Amino acid sequence: TRRRSQFRVDFLANTQDIDFETTAQDRKEYAGFLEVGFFYSQAASVKLFTEQTRTEYLNFVRRDTDRDSGIRLGYRVRRSIGLELEGRRTDRSSTDPTAEFEENRVFLSIVYSSGQLFAPMHTR
Repeated sequence: TRRRSQFRVDFLANTQDIDFETTAQDRKEYAGFLEVGFFYSQAASVKLFTEQTRTEYLNFVRRDTDRDSGIRLGYRVRRSIGLELEGRRTDRSSTDPTAEFEENRVFLSIVYSSGQLFAPMHTR
């Protein structure tokens, strides 16, 4: 995580080795996540994000690559109420053609918090 007064960058990378005892679904997963946020003011923000996960199955020949990317616009209406609009694209490419898909979504969220919602440390 790297944070400045109006920018924030989050990066996460991980790997996991999943071993099932009862089913032949053993796999290795490699994943990465990146989010870049810009806080225009205390009330308005925009975030770009992307995540990718590669899954390699060990008991049979199959490799999946999942991607999830989008943009999120946020606006704080009041001290504890905010609105978020998000556009997102999710897709999977695979060595198994029946597992492939593409999906586009748009979300509108009303966010409520009993405490104050996040505000940047400094504004213009």
